[in-house]
Parts: sequence; structure tokens; C-alpha cells
Amino acid sequence: MSTYEEIKKTMFTCKKKQIVKFKKNGVHVGCEIFSTDGKSMLIGFYPKGGAKIWETFKTMCGDSEDAELWIPDPLLQQPDAEYISHTE
Repeated sequence: MSTYEEIKKTMFTCKKKQIVKFKKNGVHVGCEIFSTDGKSMLIGFYPKGGAKIWETFKTMCGDSEDAELWIPDPLLQQPDAEYISHTE
């Protein structure tokens, strides 16, 4: 099975009343959406062309460029990624 097919199996259409939790890895923030049947998707936003440091820095400074949506988000899959509490 290809990587694309494996990823596609974890994707689902988001519906009302599903749980969304925000995650971070360093300064990068994305979200994880949980379906009612136990699946989850990690979604992250990146500058066009990927997680390039210079493009990310320009985006943080308000010089936004075209962006990409990455599912799953590779930075949020790392062991050091953590959920953001409601107080942060």
C-alpha cells in the first residue's frame, strides 16, 4: 500500500461536535481533529514549499505568502509535540 493510500485511510470529513485539540512543536502550531469513531487527523499550515525556516520566519513577521495544508503534519507527529492547554 502506498503512503498516499495509508494517509487517505486516516482522513475523514469533519462534522459538528467533533473534538479539536491544538498541538505545538516549538513555535509551530497545528490541530488534531478527532472523529466519533476514534480516528484523528493532524493538520498543519506551512508556507508554500514546506517547512523552510526563512519562509516560516517571514510568515511569523506578517509577510505572509501562499500556504499549504499538510495532513498529517510531520512536526506534530514528533514525540516532543504537545497539546496546548486552554490556559496557554
